[in-house]
Amino acid sequence: MERAFSFFKDPDQDPGEPFKHSTFEGADVLFNVRNIPRTKEALFRRQAGVDALPVQHGKHVVRGSKWRELALLRGMYALRSVTNFPIKVAESEMADELSKAFGTVIAAGQTTKFSGVLSDAAKGTIFERFDPVLGFVLECVDKIAEADADAEATATKN
Repeated sequence: MERAFSFFKDPDQDPGEPFKHSTFEGADVLFNVRNIPRTKEALFRRQAGVDALPVQHGKHVVRGSKWRELALLRGMYALRSVTNFPIKVAESEMADELSKAFGTVIAAGQTTKFSGVLSDAAKGTIFERFDPVLGFVLECVDKIAEADADAEATATKN
């Protein structure tokens, strides 16, 4: 199957591409991540007040509040949905907060697997409470952009 350039898709309709994050109780935990168009990247950099993306050895590095803001803007845009995302909290206050953000009942002390499209509140909660997820999402964005660049280069050679 030939890969379509993700940057030609309508960004508002793009469901994202599935990336396996881990396995939980025998099921793959998947994140659907979409590409960030160049125009959005530029907008996010202006909003955060930074000029370039911080990258060190292929991993995203967040330095200071401006870089964190940029990372959050990019992650909020790119992450579309999750499959089998495990959520477990000990305190009832946190369970109530997460229940509101995810739109489903999350009970304190029990593990809930969430699957579905994420609201901005849910994305914000994921990135705030589960910080490594943001780095994973941004690495997925880089993989999509790299695959698009390779596909574009191949297409222009023909």
